[in-house]
Amino acid sequence: MAPKRPRGIPGMADQLHPASQSQTQTTAGRRTLQVPATYRERTQLKRPDKPHVQRGSRDGFYDHDPSGRYERVRDYQHMLELFNEVLDLPPRWDKKASKTGMVGAPFNAILAWPMATPSGHAFFLNKKVNSALQRVLHEWGRFLQQEESADAVDSWLTDSPDTPDAESFEQLYTAILLGCVREFRDGVRPVAAPDDGGPVLFPSVGAVDPTAVIVSPCESVTYWRSTAVQARDTFWLKGQPYSLLPMLDYDALAPRFLQGTVHQSWIEAQAYHRWHAPVAGRIVKTVHVPGAFFAQLPSQGFPDPDPTGQNFSLRYLTAAATRCLIYIEADNPDIGLMCFIAVGMMEISSCEITVQPDQHVAKGEQIGMFHYGGSSHCLVFQPGVNMEWVEEASPPFCGDYCPAPKVIPVRSSLACVGKAEMDEDLESYVLVATWPPFSLPLSRKKSLNKPVDQSLNAGTGFRNLQAPFDPTVDCAAGSEIVQHLRHLDSALKLYTPSSPNYETLRSVYNKQISARPQAICRPTTVAQVQAIVRASTQLGVPLAVRAIGHAFFGQSCIAKSVMLDMREMDSLTLSHDLKTVNVGGGVLTRNLVGFLDTHDLITASSTAGCVGWMGWALAGGYGPLNSYAGFGADNIVSAKVVTADGNVVDAAANDDLLWGLRGAGGSLGIVVESTVRTYAVPTMLGGQIQYKKGESTKALLGLQRLLEAGVPEELYLQLELSQKDAGMAVGWVMPKRARKLQLDAVEQTTFNALQGLTTKGISLSTYTTTRGVSVTRMTPELIDILQQSLSQTGASYTVTGLLNYGRSAQTNPSASFGLREAHIQFFINACDEPERMADASGWVNGLADRIQSTGQAMEASYASFAAPGDKVNESFGDGLDKLRELKAEVDPNNVFCGLWKAE
Repeated sequence: MAPKRPRGIPGMADQLHPASQSQTQTTAGRRTLQVPATYRERTQLKRPDKPHVQRGSRDGFYDHDPSGRYERVRDYQHMLELFNEVLDLPPRWDKKASKTGMVGAPFNAILAWPMATPSGHAFFLNKKVNSALQRVLHEWGRFLQQEESADAVDSWLTDSPDTPDAESFEQLYTAILLGCVREFRDGVRPVAAPDDGGPVLFPSVGAVDPTAVIVSPCESVTYWRSTAVQARDTFWLKGQPYSLLPMLDYDALAPRFLQGTVHQSWIEAQAYHRWHAPVAGRIVKTVHVPGAFFAQLPSQGFPDPDPTGQNFSLRYLTAAATRCLIYIEADNPDIGLMCFIAVGMMEISSCEITVQPDQHVAKGEQIGMFHYGGSSHCLVFQPGVNMEWVEEASPPFCGDYCPAPKVIPVRSSLACVGKAEMDEDLESYVLVATWPPFSLPLSRKKSLNKPVDQSLNAGTGFRNLQAPFDPTVDCAAGSEIVQHLRHLDSALKLYTPSSPNYETLRSVYNKQISARPQAICRPTTVAQVQAIVRASTQLGVPLAVRAIGHAFFGQSCIAKSVMLDMREMDSLTLSHDLKTVNVGGGVLTRNLVGFLDTHDLITASSTAGCVGWMGWALAGGYGPLNSYAGFGADNIVSAKVVTADGNVVDAAANDDLLWGLRGAGGSLGIVVESTVRTYAVPTMLGGQIQYKKGESTKALLGLQRLLEAGVPEELYLQLELSQKDAGMAVGWVMPKRARKLQLDAVEQTTFNALQGLTTKGISLSTYTTTRGVSVTRMTPELIDILQQSLSQTGASYTVTGLLNYGRSAQTNPSASFGLREAHIQFFINACDEPERMADASGWVNGLADRIQSTGQAMEASYASFAAPGDKVNESFGDGLDKLRELKAEVDPNNVFCGLWKAE
């Protein structure tokens, strides 16, 4: 056996183990750290069960720790001496410690009362203190792996065990030496609903596709579950609401889970402590988050402290304790990206991840472990993931106390997402619909060698492209392009009309778009984007890129095409100087805004959080910060682009390409990542002024005078005109400044909050028709036309006016987008039932034509709002000829139509 270390003797600091000495140096050497009051003063508080009795030396209530094993901590030096005593003592079984929840957790027992004080709470959250504690616990963990730690075995092998099902010596010996990392024997915990099996019966749902079943990642008991979880909440209050951003350590992926679901479970000290994948999928990212070892919810402290230390603070610990995050992109798109969080507690904070990013894991496969003791874990799901839970995971939850916990075995069924649509034999539950085997030979067609369209140099410029729906097109899963793509990369997420969720993935904002692509690809890497581009051009299949814009006229959903859906490429990385952010090609605007909001930053963005930032910005990008920060395109600093030949080009090294990307709507290539400028304007003021029918004319004319007089570039104005009383609302927002406020309709807000409100009003996948018309000024004639048209419509017929001035009205020679004069962009929209869409379209087009007839309309049409046939040449101004030449150079065959096709 290894020689015994000298144990700490009270009053002799030189006898302390080096790990304990490090704690002394950390505190004594830095005046900023204050010793908790409990270490210096005797606690004189009333017992909750006997209010008339003082807690102190008179009744002995606090003379020992909750387990009754260690003398109450007298002062800081005494704490270190107790640490020193514990460092070479293995965990021994003790009946009283077992009843108080302290068995096997000596450090927690020592610190239970100190951490329950206000000063102790602050002390144990200090990073320097936790760094020193980490060294202490690491040394104790090293000792537990040595042979001499087996001395404690006898204490656990009593003649009268507290539980009748005591383990054998061999089993217990393994548990002590290896902690809870021991594995189950083969077959003890089979995987429920393996993905390669047939349909399974799920309680309350019936027969479901096995990929829809989520299994329990740990041998655990459901503790709590919350939905619509907020980005930041007061998680330190007694109610312990989950706070997603701190839980996920403000990770770039965190905004994707806002308003989502958190399911938390706890693991008993004697339980199995390895973690297993709850779903099959790709490991997107793993993160180890250092945290506090002995933090406690303040409300669980004195005068009625939690005698277990942390058991009543489990929800709080998800944002404060040491933890590991494992992001998994589920193979089942109805589950999508999820996150497993392993939460450490007390001395049980040794979390080990055993998987790597980009690794594919099967459902139930091991992904990590706790090395010692009981703890907690969470599953976090994105909003919109609707789940049915097993009875053991359903309310009432254990909450803070569970007299009869219902253990859910690891790898058993936990929840089911939706119900997959499939044909099935209800008696045998054997899947009938199957994928055709890969047996077709690859095509060896030559690449298309179409000549460059001569009209690029002499024609009218660009027009919208939407191939008509052809119901006779063969979109079978065995089509040539599908087989080609499967052969190129087996990991590519590929969906065809025979896929159960094809219609969900195919549908766009406008439900009138019925075109059916041959395949829908959702790449996760740049290499996959390159492969898709090369395959589609080689086989002569149209390519439709979906950058998550509204695509009112179906530009991203073309019949016979390959839809390249960028949503999986949604990374966000902030630069060290906080001046730029790297944005993946599929990032939703709300996720970008939410991510920047956590760092008190903003950037030019749409008011519609549900659209993709890249698709919005590449076409110009109208939004609330245009007058302050310019158009979205103006804020693209650099970009990585996949061009028509399938190569990757860094636009930062090609000024002409970068110029063209800033406004050409993706017609030059696929932007897989861009660097975007950020602004430190965290707090804003906002409000709304509503006008009724008799007031709106005067208000609009007054608005015109205001524009002519000059509006501060920080102020953003947006008009909302609707059928109700043919009235108007003026919404406004501006960064908070030290100016005297002139309006009462003011409240402090953030851009993130503003966008959240506007996004709630957007109904996705509706029957709609749209037109955009820009005007240079408001006139009485124009106002009358707007009011007359709106007074004759339904409530879902609206006109939105986006006011542009300030920086967005200044010439920018580094961007191809050319609508650079003060103007109002009217967005005319009508949503209605399918049988009334002809009337809705007539109203939208009629109003657009009447506005253009006033002589106040600009010739240019904003491409994102332009209908087929609308000319958008003028939106490039004097740069049109340069753009034609650039298009002929980088994409002569119009592989990328974007919003337009060259002609």
